[in-house]
Amino acid sequence: MNPNNITSKYYNLVSSPLKGIDVTDEEIGLINRLVPNGSNILDVGAGTGRHSLILSKLGFNVTAIDSSRPMLNELKIRDDKKLINVINKNIYKFNTTDKFDLITLFWNSFNEIALTKNNALLLLKNLKRLLKPNGQILINIDDSSSIDPAAFNFETIKFDGELKYKMKWTTSKYFAKTNTSVSREEVEIYKGDKLLDSRVTFIKQRYWSFSEIELLCQICNLKVENYSLKTSNELYLVLTTLSK
Repeated sequence: MNPNNITSKYYNLVSSPLKGIDVTDEEIGLINRLVPNGSNILDVGAGTGRHSLILSKLGFNVTAIDSSRPMLNELKIRDDKKLINVINKNIYKFNTTDKFDLITLFWNSFNEIALTKNNALLLLKNLKRLLKPNGQILINIDDSSSIDPAAFNFETIKFDGELKYKMKWTTSKYFAKTNTSVSREEVEIYKGDKLLDSRVTFIKQRYWSFSEIELLCQICNLKVENYSLKTSNELYLVLTTLSK
């Protein structure tokens, strides 16, 4: 079971303090720089559609894929005009004759999907196969040189009407050899001092450095460029196929 199933109902609210409108707008701006309007985009790990919903309304042809059905159900509710092709599937098992101008993996989706070197290579090769000629892959991950996954301990609070949504994220386990963490995510919903709901899930992520991604790309015959955003200190890596 996808661990995000558990907190999917509250995901949009508890994540908004971390990924607000300013960050999302600049990420959408980067996509507009990479591909023209009307391009075919595959949003891998689309979740509840933070990017897919905006891109579809801007005129892009969007396919949103995620292994969490509850997360995608939230996306479908918000996609009132049914513009997005929604697919509930593991990306490793995804096969289609469609080809894409851009494939996106935002906010550590790559880190959750590619937990080993072999997984990462398989993922990149599968994504490369889905690209049109001159297509691109955009990977957004934490900069592993500026974070400490072994010591995550932070929380967010979001108010919506009379309700308070509190999310706490802490490291439960850390494996230094692979720079992999298992994080405990706890979401609580309050009305005043009364606890209305509480949900706990555990998210496993493998944190990749830029140099490690470069090595993976060399093996897969891909070129990688890092783009900087004003609103985020994370990595935004654009991968393109090298000429043979």
